Amino acid sequence: LLWNVDFTGFFDNREYKFSKQLSQTFFGTRLSPEIGIGVLNNKHRIMAGASWIQPFGANKRESSVDFTAYYRYQQPDFCMSFGAFPRTQLIESLPEVLQYDSLTYFRPNIMGALFQYIGKKGFAELYIDWRQMQTENRREAFIIVGSGRWQPGLFFLGGYAVMNHLARSKNAGPDQSVMDDMVLYPYVGVDFARLTPLSELSLKAGYLLSLERHRGIGVWHHPQGFISELKVQWRFIGV
Repeated sequence: LLWNVDFTGFFDNREYKFSKQLSQTFFGTRLSPEIGIGVLNNKHRIMAGASWIQPFGANKRESSVDFTAYYRYQQPDFCMSFGAFPRTQLIESLPEVLQYDSLTYFRPNIMGALFQYIGKKGFAELYIDWRQMQTENRREAFIIVGSGRWQPGLFFLGGYAVMNHLARSKNAGPDQSVMDDMVLYPYVGVDFARLTPLSELSLKAGYLLSLERHRGIGVWHHPQGFISELKVQWRFIGV
């Protein structure tokens, strides 16, 4: 018999001077209990539970409950999950430039499948998150994400590949069109943490290429640019 309880509190105050970005404050809690069974030294697991999300200052109708139910296969070098499983199972979260970061507050579960390889010098993972089923009033929506990193020593290289798909609803009119959004983000870097008492000290640089298409118009847009990132962290304090 297996059980797990995750409790998360979040406070995120956002102030923007950009007309397309809403200034707001996220303040609340999320409680996620799970119970299930494991066999063969927990190599195979079947788990079920829920995540109750309660923003502060909101009433019960403005809270939400996401149900959890998944199968998990786990070995030292390979893991996979299928169903509605916690986003915390990911080896690495997507950087904020590739997903809106409040997703981790209000959509704690991935609904689909996850495959992970963990080696001595790196990792790779691939997952599909089916966000919406197609109905008369809802558009089909899913995202496919692949990421990985290889670090034989001081230097490392890796990247992300994301494909976000928004289809039409059933019997949609001509005003609705399929949207395609794809991102490639390779990077290289150097990790000095092992040479210092710090938890993390790394410098990373890469290039991000986006491919965006509104099929009703048929024109591709490709915003792109260089990205560099310096991380310094000691225990729970970082910049």
